Amino acid sequence: MAKKKKKDDLWIQQATKKKTAGAFTRQAERAGLGVQQFAKRVLADKPTKTTPTGRYTERTRRRAEFAETMEELGEKKRAKDRKKKRKRRSSRR
Repeated sequence: MAKKKKKDDLWIQQATKKKTAGAFTRQAERAGLGVQQFAKRVLADKPTKTTPTGRYTERTRRRAEFAETMEELGEKKRAKDRKKKRKRRSSRR
């Protein structure tokens, strides 16, 4: 019997359905950077006494963290897929 997905298991689908989809990408393009480069820049920007949130808003910081998380998940999935592909090739021989 197939395992039912809980609401918590679908968080990624819910996160990407928002009306602001693509907003972080547009910010990155305006900065002349790729999404991951811009995310690294945003997360590296440290708050100071005069600018408690740094140069970027809290929303932008959250988007940068989300972009980093998605990159990590993508890397894990690609590694898993490569492993499966190698396994299939070796079983054919």
